[in-house]
Amino acid sequence: MKHRLAALAAFGLIAATASVALGKPTPIRIKTIRAPNPPHCMAAAQWTDAEGESPLNLFDGDPSKVWTLCKNASEEPDYAVEVRFEKPITLDQLRVVLATEKAPAKDRSLPTRLEVAFLRSDLSSTPIFFRTLELGPDQATMEMSLKGPLKWSPNLINDPQFGAKRQKLGYSEYDIPMPLETDGLVLVIRRKDGKPAPAQLAELQLWFEEARLPVKGLAKARKAHRAFIEQGLVTVLRDHYLVGKDRVLGFAPDGRLWAIAPATWATGMGFPAKGESPQLPKVAEGQPPLPPVKLLGPWRIEAGRVEVFHRRKYVPIRYLIDRAPRSVTLAGGGLDGEYEVKVAPPHSTATAQASPSLGGDDDPLGDPPLLDDPDEDEMIPIP
Repeated sequence: MKHRLAALAAFGLIAATASVALGKPTPIRIKTIRAPNPPHCMAAAQWTDAEGESPLNLFDGDPSKVWTLCKNASEEPDYAVEVRFEKPITLDQLRVVLATEKAPAKDRSLPTRLEVAFLRSDLSSTPIFFRTLELGPDQATMEMSLKGPLKWSPNLINDPQFGAKRQKLGYSEYDIPMPLETDGLVLVIRRKDGKPAPAQLAELQLWFEEARLPVKGLAKARKAHRAFIEQGLVTVLRDHYLVGKDRVLGFAPDGRLWAIAPATWATGMGFPAKGESPQLPKVAEGQPPLPPVKLLGPWRIEAGRVEVFHRRKYVPIRYLIDRAPRSVTLAGGGLDGEYEVKVAPPHSTATAQASPSLGGDDDPLGDPPLLDDPDEDEMIPIP
């Protein structure tokens, strides 16, 4: 229970929506999809493609495109994906489709147990109840019915106003009104037998009265997901230094990328301000000169990825931020290596060596920015 609450506590609440009218299911509009826990951990495919193997694939209607957890996340006791809808939706069944064919057993594991926590922002700031999904032998789909009696979960509800809100809405002290109405859910995935191999999930399907609820306008969630990743990259890199064994990289806010030798960095030398030239400190007579601060070229954050100018063109850096904001791993563009994140050179100020702060302990980046409705408004096909 401790791990479950820890996994769920990192997620806040927002509103969500869909119902069934005249026999036809009203499409779901997804606001955001956030995963996994811990924050920032992405599968390798997302280093250069914000949507590659991302949680967005859970609702794209294509079982061949999966959500893959990075290895660091799967080493946690449990990890999660959270979905928030534009407006409350009504459902009575949930199905999780596993990526059994695409996932080789040697480097992927199938979860045997998943827990689904449901959110109701008009009742509680924490989940109102959860159900457990079990995977049996030779199963490719986990199914959960919400047609039977449902009970509030006092183990999850940690909102002192819940009782008053429940009474105001006329709901029973013991039972959840049916059919279930929810504005978001959290899917918590348990490790299988302690194995750290990342799990893959293909689709998350929501059903009501034997009809699968279609998804409309996923582009908004796409934009929010990309903005969330870009915000993380900006927060960790811009105006900061990555200190490695053989070099220090300075990501200047003016878009220039600098390389600083460790000996030069140790004197308190960082990258110059915009419009200035690097001025190396003087060394004692008889001492070798300090290596100069070298301009590597421009850098930018584009389409949810970091790019540097290398060999006459912008190339994406594979960027692993499992342990951000304190350390990161770069690959590509000639910058391969592991780095510690610093906000300033040594000896500059009392707070110079502090790691950049990304916000609260539970949710370092906070909520993704609210975006306008996209032009794309297509229906995701349902096989």
